[in-house]
Amino acid sequence: MEMTVDQALQKGIAAHNSGDLQEAEKFYRTILRVQPKHSHANHNLGLIAVSMHQPRVALPLFKNAIDGNPTIKQYWFSYIDLLTKEKQFKNAKYVIKKAKKAGFLGENLKALEIQLLRKIKGRSKKSSIGLKSPSEVEMKRLLANYQKGGMKRG
Repeated sequence: MEMTVDQALQKGIAAHNSGDLQEAEKFYRTILRVQPKHSHANHNLGLIAVSMHQPRVALPLFKNAIDGNPTIKQYWFSYIDLLTKEKQFKNAKYVIKKAKKAGFLGENLKALEIQLLRKIKGRSKKSSIGLKSPSEVEMKRLLANYQKGGMKRG
């Protein structure tokens, strides 16, 4: 009996959550062979690539996730965060602008914007646009939300 895309996704997520990244990757890649723009499979495969220190593999997967479903904010945040970490500042600024146009505002996006500005300007206390830096507690909460968001179905 053949598995549906939804069944493969559920098995991939279960394997991912249990730490079996090879098994999860197998399911996600199977989905992408059938549906190359499948947003969840692209995003979760991107998360695996990030965890394996393969940002060049992850970036197009995160972009595909957004292209497949631009309504899920976690996809935007994953992409922006990795662009910033990879010092692709111009691209990160552009994607932040697109995320805002898509209606994604709030503290998570603000924190990513501050992170980007810090990297660009090399400042640690205040950004050039006058925003206060998030506290350590806020950054931990944002990181926890970021990490949890990658495994949820949207």
